[in-house]
Amino acid sequence: MTRRRHSTTPVFPVLGVQLKSLYRHGEMSKCGQKMDDFKFCMANKSLHPEEKRDVWIRRRAEWWAKRRLEKSSEDVWEMRK
Repeated sequence: MTRRRHSTTPVFPVLGVQLKSLYRHGEMSKCGQKMDDFKFCMANKSLHPEEKRDVWIRRRAEWWAKRRLEKSSEDVWEMRK
């Protein structure tokens, strides 16, 4: 019986995250960005610290630029008015 409880427990936090994303952004959240971040970190693990910093700054700048151009949660709020 306890094994069954443990196997279903993680479903509820994940469901909550998905519902929050649906409410805020109008769509379910995607895990692809998190996996891309992980791969990025692993790929740059062997770089010199200064190179790591430069690569990270460039990546964050690209992320912010992309974020400004894409839909945001503000778009969803405008539709709800």
